[in-house]
Amino acid sequence: MKFPHVSLTLVSLRTLVILGGILLSAEIILAESRSNSRTERKKVFRGQELVVSFPTASGGFSARSSARVTKLKDGAGTKLTKALAEGKVGVFSRTQSLGTQSAAPVEMDESEVLTMCASIRASNPGVEITCEANALVESTITPNDPNYSSLYGMSAISAPLAWDITTGSASAVVAIIDTGIDYTHPDLVGNIATNAAEIPNNSVDDDGNGYIDDYYGYDFINNDSNPIDDHYHGTHCAGTIGATGNNGRGVAGVAWRVSLLPVKVLDSYGSGTLASVAAGMNYAVQRGAKILSMSLGTSSYSTTLENAILNARNSGALVVAAAGNSALDTDLYPNYPSSSTQDNVISVAASTSSDSLAYFSNYGPTSVDLAAPGESILSTYLGGQYAYASGTSMATPHVAGMAALLLAINPNLSYASIKSILLSTVDPIPSMSGKLVTGGRANIYNAVLQVAPGETPTPLPTSAPTTQPTSVPEP
Repeated sequence: MKFPHVSLTLVSLRTLVILGGILLSAEIILAESRSNSRTERKKVFRGQELVVSFPTASGGFSARSSARVTKLKDGAGTKLTKALAEGKVGVFSRTQSLGTQSAAPVEMDESEVLTMCASIRASNPGVEITCEANALVESTITPNDPNYSSLYGMSAISAPLAWDITTGSASAVVAIIDTGIDYTHPDLVGNIATNAAEIPNNSVDDDGNGYIDDYYGYDFINNDSNPIDDHYHGTHCAGTIGATGNNGRGVAGVAWRVSLLPVKVLDSYGSGTLASVAAGMNYAVQRGAKILSMSLGTSSYSTTLENAILNARNSGALVVAAAGNSALDTDLYPNYPSSSTQDNVISVAASTSSDSLAYFSNYGPTSVDLAAPGESILSTYLGGQYAYASGTSMATPHVAGMAALLLAINPNLSYASIKSILLSTVDPIPSMSGKLVTGGRANIYNAVLQVAPGETPTPLPTSAPTTQPTSVPEP
């Protein structure tokens, strides 16, 4: 099924806010979820052990099979010599065998490792032996969501490496200031933020926040407590931020676990007013959102909107905003809220699967901060379905999801710290130099390493991904 082209070139004076993310002449293509038998696998060496091997005639190191000795003591050299003669890698434990999955990993003091290795080498004079601690080895997590292979954006931002460190937390609240969310979508329902202080559908403002029955969020278009999406845009953005990962269904968001707060400020046509947007932003921070994902924009500066951004700033919230899709330099032709100069705003451009700036994306050497994948992005759609869409709206939730992962590691991070980390850890892209503040595309693995103490960086690929997203059959 294909939907008609959507054009955003004509905007009446009454329509002050439009979606920032539907590519001009874009197609939305519904995609079905397919079954997939992949499962997460981990191989872990555990225990206080040493790995011992010797060089082969070809100059490499033999690792054809393994030999285990449960005690390292005097006389162990005989067993090691036999293992080496058979071309095996010997694994020696100082204590009883700890090679089972039930055994907990134990760190070894460096001096202890050196002493044990010296003992082994002394028992085998004349043999060149490598000897080191048998460190834990874990796989890079790849979720079993059947359409994950179509999410080129996750690989582009090095999400699989970041997921080895964190996959998110419900403590990170991200408000989607948009057309609402289909909060019944099977891939989103588990990550929807609910208001525990509010009893749904009892027509009473139980928590006294001024909004009756706002259990899921609020609809500032119809002024009611049902922020259900009647367009698609907010649902699509929500999936990129936080579709449940590794649940064997559909797609995975940047944050597999997160609290998505639906705030409907745009109608079924994807438009709204400054009043609805500002009210929605104020409500979001009142509900405790520390990240506001805003895939919308207007060319008109507004004090009302600026005050809402300042209120978010004073509440410690980061505003992640779409740069817009007019292929314009927003240094010269501003787009709001992304062009706001408040320090709690991140402006996001769209990149492609080949790491170029998308042809439709706005840019600005001083007004657009960084890029994220925004072309042909597969995500959640109304009615439990999935669809591709393009635009800076699709790039923005990638960055909002990244901010959520940082908060999952450290809930006390300030908006200023999150912004600084995200902007200082981009992958430099030559073609983006001089067009964006950072001159690069976001990288969540680089970012989480800044807030995850003790993590050892995994070498990253030297070339950018070039594979186009796989086409998903229509239902």
